[in-house]
Amino acid sequence: MIRFLHLRDLHFHSGPARNAAVAALFQSIAADSPDHHLLITGDITDDGGEAQCENACAALLPFRGRVWLVPGNHDYGPFGNFYDETCAKRFDLFLAMPFDLPSFAEGDVPSVKVLETPADKVLLIGLNSNLRTMDPFDFACGEIGESQRARLAQILSNSRHQSHRKIVYLHHHPFYHNPFFRLLDSEAFLRVVFNRADVLAFGHKHVAGLWQGAPGAPWIVAAEDSPGRATVREISLDARQIEVRDVPVRISP
Repeated sequence: MIRFLHLRDLHFHSGPARNAAVAALFQSIAADSPDHHLLITGDITDDGGEAQCENACAALLPFRGRVWLVPGNHDYGPFGNFYDETCAKRFDLFLAMPFDLPSFAEGDVPSVKVLETPADKVLLIGLNSNLRTMDPFDFACGEIGESQRARLAQILSNSRHQSHRKIVYLHHHPFYHNPFFRLLDSEAFLRVVFNRADVLAFGHKHVAGLWQGAPGAPWIVAAEDSPGRATVREISLDARQIEVRDVPVRISP
């Protein structure tokens, strides 16, 4: 069985005092979950600042080889409302390249990784759902985009991956329709993953959700913001079953 801890909205800050909760979270994971992969669905930093990215990278480097992440709207600019190309490139430099992930700044290239044990195979597909906009009225909306959706469809339809469990993960909530936070092409995106993904994981709304047996995807998982919580969500997969549960973590150093 291959196990993941689903984390999101870590919001690393520049100073250590405001990072105490997230530091305690990673200390707990290192001590109690040495074999888990970390599935981090965006907003790793608070506004994409360089010191924030450096702090996040330093915290994640001990887990290198089992860190799978995508950017969120806060990683890409001030207040999570504006796209800043410098922040997007900084995310690649500090949080994609050190973990052997592709450039997310290009916007339309999914991050694809196959994890294998002698008995199990999992295909991980990470998407950049950030909307490249300077319009303040777009707020924290997202978009997968036609090109990335087409690439996702090709990956999910590839016969080489027929026997793999498939996890698709992104930052933006795909069926939350608040006009200030929604995924603009959510319907088109959901048509691509319908009946092709075993797990669909995301964050963004800061409210946990769990839907089992939903049409088109056996498990749909929305995580709460992770630091300071007494539990994190664990996703376990093998050829026979998928389990999702909340597991305890220590919330103080």
